[in-house]
Amino acid sequence: MCLTDEELKASMMAEAEGAIEKLLRQKQPVEQMTLTEIEGLVLKAREEVGAGLTRILVEESATVRQVPGPACPECGREMHYKGLKVLLTTHLAASGIPPREKQASGSTVLE
Repeated sequence: MCLTDEELKASMMAEAEGAIEKLLRQKQPVEQMTLTEIEGLVLKAREEVGAGLTRILVEESATVRQVPGPACPECGREMHYKGLKVLLTTHLAASGIPPREKQASGSTVLE
């Protein structure tokens, strides 16, 4: 379902209002709260608002048709993104291991 910007805004505002109302129910009289307690309540409310807004936008973007992945050159089926690969490489200069020597046509070649 594609929501208009106004509908998205209303949904986001309701999410923020819910977090603010929860914060107000949890707070004690200001004279009895330390700065650390106040900061903890505000940070928790900020986390809830951020999570709610993210959820709303993700749900909205999930309704949009995703672009298909590229076709496999071998079988033609759609390929899917599998993340970045971590390649561990060892550089001979960094490892302190001298390169091996190999004889090729009477001359010495380093591998």
